[in-house]
Amino acid sequence: MTRNLDYRVEVLCPISDPDAQKMLQDILDQQWHDNVKARELDSEQINRMVPAGKSIKIRSQETIHRYLTTGKLPRYPKSVMRKPARRRRKTKKKS
Repeated sequence: MTRNLDYRVEVLCPISDPDAQKMLQDILDQQWHDNVKARELDSEQINRMVPAGKSIKIRSQETIHRYLTTGKLPRYPKSVMRKPARRRRKTKKKS
């Protein structure tokens, strides 16, 4: 199947509404966590399925539809990071 990469138009605009920002972020998170129908397109234009692994199965098209109709987010797989990142605090020097 050919891709419409030559004549496609993409538009960016700022999203200032916090509710719309949250909804968009939730949808993007679901797409990033898709491990059922996800595919990778390599430099040679070969379209390969991403291996699902043993984690919770997330199919983004179904979970996004469920999210938009009910407002419920899916359970995401546990992070592969061992510990969450911590923010470093600046300490005040004693004078």
